[in-house]
Amino acid sequence: MSRDEMAAHAERVFRRHNQAETRLLSALQSLSIGQPEAYEALLEAEAGMLDACEKLNEFAIRRRDNKRMGIIEKRRIPGTIKACDTQTQIVEELLAGMERAP
Repeated sequence: MSRDEMAAHAERVFRRHNQAETRLLSALQSLSIGQPEAYEALLEAEAGMLDACEKLNEFAIRRRDNKRMGIIEKRRIPGTIKACDTQTQIVEELLAGMERAP
């Protein structure tokens, strides 16, 4: 994958992560007190996603601010993108299942 392709892919994952976070926060607010299992599942999924996406968020901020990254940091980007993408998908699937539930 070229540098430009990697940057575009990182941007797509970053945006999906932010959209999933927005949906997740809305879902947490709408859960009733009688749904502690669903609430805990969302909190756990959110924690996993935030942890997995932390470095991608740092990368996005550095890119936005035109700050340089070291070679070691650059080599970690593909794994960071994949981890964030995977955890974001888990959150999206959890939210979709909750939206389908009666």
